[in-house]
Amino acid sequence: MNWIASDEDIGDLDSEHIMTLDLLHWNIVHTTTLDAGEYTVRATNHLGSAHTSSCVRVISQSDILTESQNEQALEQIQYLEDSSRHRRTVAEDVTVMQAPQFTRPLHNIETVEGTNIHLECRLQPVGDPTIRVDWFVNGRPVGTGHRFRPAHEFDYVALDLLSVYPVDSGVYTCQARNQLAKRDLILDSQHPSGLEKIQYLEDSSRYKKSEYVDEVVNIRPRFVTKPKSLDNMREGKHAHFECKLEPVTDPNLKVEWYMNGRPVTVGHRFRPIHDFGYVALDIIDLIAEDSGTYTCRAVNLVGADETTCNLICRSSAQILTSTQNEMGLEQIQYLEDRSRYQRSEYTEETTKQAPTFTTSIKNISIKESQRAHFECRLIPVSDPTMKVEWFHNNVPLKSGSRFTETHAFGFVALDVQHCLPEDSGTYTCRAKNALGEAITSANLAVLSKKSIYLDTQHESALSRINYLEDTSRYQRQTVQEDSVTQAPMFTQPMKDIKCAENQAVHFEARLIPVGDPKLKVDWLRNGVPIQACEFFSSLICWNMRANRVTTMHDFGYVALNMKYVYPEDSGTYTCRATNELGEAVTSSSLVVHYYSIYHGKAKASLLLESQHEGALQKLHQLEDSTKYQRRQEDDIIVTQAPRFTTQLNGPTKLVEGQSAHYECRIEPYPDPNLKVEWYHNGTPLQTGHRFRTTYDFGFAALDILTAYPEDSGEYTCKAINKLGQAQSSIKLNVT
Repeated sequence: MNWIASDEDIGDLDSEHIMTLDLLHWNIVHTTTLDAGEYTVRATNHLGSAHTSSCVRVISQSDILTESQNEQALEQIQYLEDSSRHRRTVAEDVTVMQAPQFTRPLHNIETVEGTNIHLECRLQPVGDPTIRVDWFVNGRPVGTGHRFRPAHEFDYVALDLLSVYPVDSGVYTCQARNQLAKRDLILDSQHPSGLEKIQYLEDSSRYKKSEYVDEVVNIRPRFVTKPKSLDNMREGKHAHFECKLEPVTDPNLKVEWYMNGRPVTVGHRFRPIHDFGYVALDIIDLIAEDSGTYTCRAVNLVGADETTCNLICRSSAQILTSTQNEMGLEQIQYLEDRSRYQRSEYTEETTKQAPTFTTSIKNISIKESQRAHFECRLIPVSDPTMKVEWFHNNVPLKSGSRFTETHAFGFVALDVQHCLPEDSGTYTCRAKNALGEAITSANLAVLSKKSIYLDTQHESALSRINYLEDTSRYQRQTVQEDSVTQAPMFTQPMKDIKCAENQAVHFEARLIPVGDPKLKVDWLRNGVPIQACEFFSSLICWNMRANRVTTMHDFGYVALNMKYVYPEDSGTYTCRATNELGEAVTSSSLVVHYYSIYHGKAKASLLLESQHEGALQKLHQLEDSTKYQRRQEDDIIVTQAPRFTTQLNGPTKLVEGQSAHYECRIEPYPDPNLKVEWYHNGTPLQTGHRFRTTYDFGFAALDILTAYPEDSGEYTCKAINKLGQAQSSIKLNVT
């Protein structure tokens, strides 16, 4: 089969070719005046050929009112649109200096029917009022309508197509032109004979006389064929209704579909079609609620007609609620009829016998972590009032995941999983009903796995050890050695210390007497014992609990170590030694300075109370950033990417409730652009009251207060500047 329009094969054009039995259709979607001409269909087989022809005249739509309904408004619009009033100023103000150029091209798109597509590109120059943008598809101008929405704002050029169809496929071209040049437009014809043919076909004067005659339709709608009902459809299938309608070329004809008297909502599942007298409704992915009566109604200016059809969709339930075997169903209902057993039912429920264990539970001896199983047999079997209870050492057995009780048809059992030594004892099963009770008992012995042997493996060695550990032999001698002959005295006092924040601090002193067991050494800060933490913030107290501060007293050597200090740790530290004869004291001061980076300039933190007026004035003079402002900007030049001089270190295993402190050192310093970030399992760490981060003077730290099992994982410290980045990680396991 070949279709020919004006001596040219049109088989590849955008159209719809339908052939059913002896009926042949050629549908042209969205006709224009360009589609007018003579159409021929030719059928050929091995015996010969046959053809038939017809002429098609496409009449331009005349239902658009071209005459003004408001003369005064039309005059006002024409006055406002009169470009001659602005022609001089436009010529003076606008100077086109550049031909159009696309800075960003269009991209190919592949989509499915019914979706929306968006084409966009970028165009220069921006402020050219003379520029004109046109869109073409397959070399033809894009049609106007609600589905085609072009846009041009500044350098943004776009085209939106709503609910695309297969006929919309093709090559879309965006053309821009101004006074200097144009883009992608060929003004001269590349095929003169084809141009003449196009002009001939577009000559509307040939159809002018018959234009008004053909538009007059005096025939009321009539359905030539009716849609067929679909009575046995399944969920998930597709339903298709189709029919033929006359007249075909009535522009005022309106076709609507209804379901059970309500208009059908057009969407991705309901797709109506009306084209050249062909009316159809496709329903995609049927559901049971789609069942009903569907009505197709056609209305024009002369009258109306309608046709109906039925759709029955059966749900595809996995469970069949209706019987597939009528005789089998009747037999089941007969067997399940309880009225036949009503008398005997009450007779069986009557209890006539007290509980009796036909078999008893047996003693068991197992090793630790093995399973223990007790079982016995009990009658009567079908006593609904029977109650079975288990006891351990005459105490009701606790319910739990390790204990499983079973009682079914006279079989009674108890399973104990992963036995422990404390599970040893006597287990009792008691059965009780309205007529009496029965008891059976057995012992369970759980042999523990001894990792520590309490009994001696060497009798002679044990007696020797007992002899050596007998302190009564040394009691008198100990009293003589413990006699105190000298009051405490520091032979080497502590020294004052000044340091920066986060540095380690070490105080030490020498003390006599050395061998005094009753000598007591205490450390104080500003007169308060360090353990009390009255003058320390909550963070400092926590750090002390986390072994930030440690003390030492060994053979006359006393020391106080602080792994890292804060400005709040500044003060007077005192070491006090006391025994029965007196006490000795040595003190020293600790001064901790800290600086914070603020807007790239070094500023001292706020001192509430000066300890040295002269030094304070000197500090203010040194911290005056105005003297160094210009030199500071010139001197700080970072020439290297970040690197960790000290990798991230800290505890790797914690018990729930403990705290952790991690720290590392980063270079270069100072670097005002350096940024430090913390991650937990690759996710940015959310800082809060439990997670506290610190970065100052190249020192980065992370404190985790009261760790939980969900805090387990990998912690990463990442340093980033303009030249690169570096990272250091450590893993934590909280049990």
